[in-house]
Amino acid sequence: MIFVLCGYEAFSLSGALKALFNVAKGIGNNFPATFIALFLLIPFLNKLIGSLSQKLHLQLLVILLIVYSLIETLFFNKMFEYIGWYVTVYLIGAYLRLYPFPFSKNVKQCAALALTMFLLCMLSIIAFTYIPWLPKQVYYCVSDSNKILAIASAVSFFLFFNSIQLKPSRVINTLASATFGIFLIHANGPTMRHWLWNDTLKNVTYFNSDYLWLHAVVSVVLVYAVCCCLDLIRQYLLEKPFFRLLGYKFPLLAK
Repeated sequence: MIFVLCGYEAFSLSGALKALFNVAKGIGNNFPATFIALFLLIPFLNKLIGSLSQKLHLQLLVILLIVYSLIETLFFNKMFEYIGWYVTVYLIGAYLRLYPFPFSKNVKQCAALALTMFLLCMLSIIAFTYIPWLPKQVYYCVSDSNKILAIASAVSFFLFFNSIQLKPSRVINTLASATFGIFLIHANGPTMRHWLWNDTLKNVTYFNSDYLWLHAVVSVVLVYAVCCCLDLIRQYLLEKPFFRLLGYKFPLLAK
């Protein structure tokens, strides 16, 4: 609406309908809509998890990882499907919580595992750059979240940060509450992406600049800070009063 009112984008009925039904149209095609669909499935997934033994849970994960990760990675076969993969990730998280690895509380061992996975990712990029018979997609092994090295790295870094004993922090929890909002504000639409990255921050013009590193750091920090402030304002002015109106008593910003 802001882009239309400012004259940056022309109003069209098809565009308005697309925005109105964005969630319904996006299920299975993009992150936000599928994320909401996953939340609707969580109560049923929890029932499934509760009925599985550790052995069956592990067997299910092996099958899902073969279907969604191993086959695509080894055979260059596109197997990624949003809902199926999000369910797989949820089941991985559930397994790690219910059946933690013996070393999962050892910070040094988890750090070593995370570093090893990081180095393997770097080696995969080097291999795809210089080995002639491999496809010239240098980031192939980490380009999608379901690639073998991508999921292995994600799990290893999750274990590392989970092994660090941190006290609850109001600041961290407050910032975390804005994470989804930050994503929606700056990345959930082609018009916003074009205005932000092309017209405002002019990313392409810095590609060969000596200040590329500075532009990358400053632009990311600014986008995060501005979008975080916008979402926290939305929570206080819109979300919190709305849920109070419905009779909910719980605080929306974690203490």
